[in-house]
Amino acid sequence: MAVETDRDIAVKEFALAQFRALIKESFELLLSYTEETQQVDQLKTAANYHFWRLVRNSLSHDAHWRFRPHDLARMPISWNGVTLTTSMQNQPFNIDVLGFDGFLGLHMDMADFARNRLS
Repeated sequence: MAVETDRDIAVKEFALAQFRALIKESFELLLSYTEETQQVDQLKTAANYHFWRLVRNSLSHDAHWRFRPHDLARMPISWNGVTLTTSMQNQPFNIDVLGFDGFLGLHMDMADFARNRLS
């Protein structure tokens, strides 16, 4: 197992900060828009809503998976080959769970939902 250097850690933290901003802002804008336009039910019933929300929550708070009882009851929750499970409860968020392509894909999935499912 390779030892992470200070540079490796700094690069990973920098990337995580950018992804945190991308996902958090995308989700918050989507939620705000749907609330303002009375379309929040469409958002909350979207196939990937709970995945988007749980990733956003983890990134926005302490970068740990903290599932509420109603989230745990829905598990496993999957998106694009990534599955959130009860065993992740209280575990640190690892950037490798989604990878660089996954973060961009998650954002694009939310953007696609906004373009094609909302008025």
